[in-house]
Amino acid sequence: MKINFEKRNSVGVITMDDGKANAIDQLWIDELNLAMDEGEKDGIGAIVLTGRPGRFCGGLNLKVLPTLSADALNAVILDYRKVTARMFLYPKPLIIACSGHAIAGGAVTLLCGDVRIGIDGPYETGLTEVAIGIALPSLVLGIVRHSLAPQWFAEAALIARRYNAEDALKVGYYNYIVPEAELMAKALDVASDAANVNLSSFRTTKERDRGAIAEHGMKMMESEIFGFFKG
Repeated sequence: MKINFEKRNSVGVITMDDGKANAIDQLWIDELNLAMDEGEKDGIGAIVLTGRPGRFCGGLNLKVLPTLSADALNAVILDYRKVTARMFLYPKPLIIACSGHAIAGGAVTLLCGDVRIGIDGPYETGLTEVAIGIALPSLVLGIVRHSLAPQWFAEAALIARRYNAEDALKVGYYNYIVPEAELMAKALDVASDAANVNLSSFRTTKERDRGAIAEHGMKMMESEIFGFFKG
């Protein structure tokens, strides 16, 4: 995995690019935490999180994780849920520039953003966990309920539907969809504006809005971890 951090004036840009699907494993978690550490330093007012062309994030690495011992797998999943909660509560504006497919855990990462921008192109977005035998944890359910339009929650989370760009915009995955060539310009424009917000009041308001969701999800983490790939 390779996650890079770059400072562009008052905006920090975090780019996920492993040359493949940006699948989530322990290295992804560790590198994303390091990048978010950089983003919390002085002089950064907002963050843009993006992926490689055509691939934002493909979710959990289902080739590697099932080969781990039970203890090792549980440790990775707990760390993954912790970094997800951190993104959801990130103390600076988090702008998602979704560069392609966002599937399963990739869609969860997308929904942690404060403003989410997608591409008007041939890419899919969706929470596919239930369809492949993984029950969604309370933390993810809370994030999904918070972010998606309520009338689409069951279809998105329980039926595990994949959406094209226009439908994903309607459901609430995205605030905007733009031509692929305009994605980063739009994200940087939104982030530059967001970087001017009063960060103290931003953090307090975000905690009031999202804190109880994250607290409940984190409280339930260990009891929901066992039998992860069995639902």
